[in-house]
Amino acid sequence: MRAPLLLQSLKARVAELHELIGPLASQRHFSPRFDRQLFSHTSTRLGDYLAQAEASLAQLEAAVTQNDAPRVAWLAERLALQIEALAREAATAALRRHENAHLPGGRLHARLAQYQEFERRLLAMKAERERRIAENHDPQLAREIDALNERLARCRAAIARTERALERITR
Repeated sequence: MRAPLLLQSLKARVAELHELIGPLASQRHFSPRFDRQLFSHTSTRLGDYLAQAEASLAQLEAAVTQNDAPRVAWLAERLALQIEALAREAATAALRRHENAHLPGGRLHARLAQYQEFERRLLAMKAERERRIAENHDPQLAREIDALNERLARCRAAIARTERALERITR
């Protein structure tokens, strides 16, 4: 069985992850980073996921010493997927720095994204109502379009306020 060689390779990858994720380990994010099938718990810090990958490595070592081939195969595949996911997350950390909850602008960026999603949904609702009013001239639809226009104006004002606040912070 090539388990010792596999184990050595996975240990080296986990050690590399320690160096990659070390500076990012305690940073908080707004939401859990990974699927619950890949990592059994949800956390907002990468260090917790790294600790779980290390626990998977310890379980793999135990399975290798017990010569439990099916369990070794399953744990090795799971650990490899965890390592790959953590490496991807570490590689994109610079791109996601605005999502960090500990940064002053992090919450504003999240709020801006939320407002932009609201705007997108309101525009879709308005377009759908306008399409329906073109088919039949229902006065109720006209009132709904007016209400959507007012909501859209408030949403765009919130977007503008949030963008100005972000500009003040990033100066």
